[in-house]
Amino acid sequence: MGAYTEAILPEDLPSTGLSGWPWRLAQAIWIILVVASLVWYVIAVPSLFELLSTPRFNEAELVIDSIRAEAAIMLSEIGLSAQHCAVFVMVLNSIPILIATGLALLLFWRKSDDWMVLAVSAFMVMYSVQALSATLEI
Repeated sequence: MGAYTEAILPEDLPSTGLSGWPWRLAQAIWIILVVASLVWYVIAVPSLFELLSTPRFNEAELVIDSIRAEAAIMLSEIGLSAQHCAVFVMVLNSIPILIATGLALLLFWRKSDDWMVLAVSAFMVMYSVQALSATLEI
């Protein structure tokens, strides 16, 4: 048959846990990265709202998720403004950021001594904010 191989047990694997000053440093870096990403998003919200609520009359001015002039006219016929559309898009685009932030905070709270958990949870928040900015070209 084949050569006998030993099973690898979880306790035989290298630990990803941190302690002492590397643990505190990793936590501080996590907090800085997550807070910076969220602050960047909050700062970008007014310009993002302006971008989404301004009707574009020229095809060259169109960017992703901006409203066309024809759409603004159709919205006004049913009693809605371009600002209503912008609020709706902003709320829908904020949901992934809120979910990623909630999961990251839960992971940080429960397993902040594991560098892999810190890296993944920080990545979730930063990626969700970056993905929104790339989608909206801001």
